[in-house]
Amino acid sequence: MLNNAHEPISLIGVIVILLLAIKPARVLRGWLMLPVLLIAILAASCTVLTSELEQTPEEVAQIQVAIKSALIASDELQAAAIEVVADEYVVTLTGFVGSTEEAERAVLLAQENAPAYTIINKLETR
Repeated sequence: MLNNAHEPISLIGVIVILLLAIKPARVLRGWLMLPVLLIAILAASCTVLTSELEQTPEEVAQIQVAIKSALIASDELQAAAIEVVADEYVVTLTGFVGSTEEAERAVLLAQENAPAYTIINKLETR
């Protein structure tokens, strides 16, 4: 979880605070307000983007690894061309397979390794 009390203040944020604290009358006058607003918006967006990075939950990562391992172990599939993405009880298979039978086999392996998950087949046949 994010703890805003321990987040460092960015350099841009410090500059904006200093500009507002040192000469508020001058900063608020005319065109000088626009650069200050732009800097504040940039500082806020940078903080939001860097602080909201999320890790994949351990259970989801384990499901992805189990399915990908099963695909790799299968002699009937080219697992390198199949991507497995799991999220909140949904597994999506994307990529390319050689036939509809291979796509069906990939879905079956996914279902066997993630029985509580819904499997979405977006595999394309070459």
